[in-house]
Amino acid sequence: MFRSDASLDEVVRVCRGGPLTDGVLAEAVSGLRRKSLVALHGDRLRMLDTVREYGAMWLAELGETRALADRHARHFHDVAAAAERDWWGPGQAAAYSRLSASHTDLCSALEHLLATDPPRAADMAGKLGFFWACCGYLHEAGHYLEECMQSAEASADVMAKLCWSLGVVRCLRGEYRAAAGLGERTRTEALRAANESLLLDAAYLQGLVMLLRGDPLHALHAAERALADLQGAAAARARCRLVRVFALTASGALGEARAEAEALREHSAAAGERWTRSYTEYQLALIALHEERPADAAAHARSMLRDKRAIGDAFGLGLGLDLLAAALAALNRADESASAYGAGQAFWETVGHPQRGTPELGPLRERSQRSARQQIGDSAYDRAYLLATLTDPFTTLNDALKAP
Repeated sequence: MFRSDASLDEVVRVCRGGPLTDGVLAEAVSGLRRKSLVALHGDRLRMLDTVREYGAMWLAELGETRALADRHARHFHDVAAAAERDWWGPGQAAAYSRLSASHTDLCSALEHLLATDPPRAADMAGKLGFFWACCGYLHEAGHYLEECMQSAEASADVMAKLCWSLGVVRCLRGEYRAAAGLGERTRTEALRAANESLLLDAAYLQGLVMLLRGDPLHALHAAERALADLQGAAAARARCRLVRVFALTASGALGEARAEAEALREHSAAAGERWTRSYTEYQLALIALHEERPADAAAHARSMLRDKRAIGDAFGLGLGLDLLAAALAALNRADESASAYGAGQAFWETVGHPQRGTPELGPLRERSQRSARQQIGDSAYDRAYLLATLTDPFTTLNDALKAP
């Protein structure tokens, strides 16, 4: 049943039944390992595709495929629900890691639910959409969210979440008009559900579209109005506060932006959360660059990148490497700057975002690349950049995080 590696606990949860009690099943797995039909990698079990196909044939022969597929789908729906519950708190990084490790199984579960239980598929896709958007699975996220919106008669809460998640995906693809429409629909569905957390998320999406379109003042207004009028969950409020920080920085209110970013960073750190905290470090790095404090900017960018690496946020890794590259260029470390930009390019390609962040980053990137080229010459810069694009980007990232 499993398409990707699985823990013994997961195997027991999905495959037990009839004569296969927990103890018998654990011993059966041990026997399969002794015969090299199942391998253990770390704490996860792995099976060759040919062995899996043979087992699937016997499941079909016994008439048990549907029952096992139902249990498999229920299990991974529960995995998605647990990840959503753990998003705001110390379990966030583990939730991202678990979803990434189980990606193929999550897709398989969604496919099964779309065919057998569309409302449950819609609920599951809504829980996964934001995680997948952050981790670079934009194609899968867009596909399943659209399928669920068309196939399922979802409640207002679930439909709002589907629209919000798909809107974030469209934003990260640079499809701002579609994202803006989804933001309006998120708000409509959230009002129908009378759900303040989803209304805050609608404001977050609308603010994000405005920021990426180069309209920070309207983004600031949208975020402040939502924060003043709504309560909602801590995670949803934090996302709106983050829009406020971005908008203040882009508007040139650097002192206010710094104070807001530091306060939100402390709030996120107290909760043990990483995603929001990493973006406060990003803003603090950008503010430091504007104030000509490149060493501080590099330190903040590295702090951001450590958190983004822990949760596998491909979009954030691209942003953070671009910002670190700008700081390194200002510190006259042009070779390292070119490498950081090259690694950033590799992450941007996985995300597929054409703009590489908010509009104000374009001139900053051009100035820092021009400065780095002046320091070492075009030929040396191009060589370092190209080498980084051909190297595993995580290798370059890890080297950049080790540097002083």
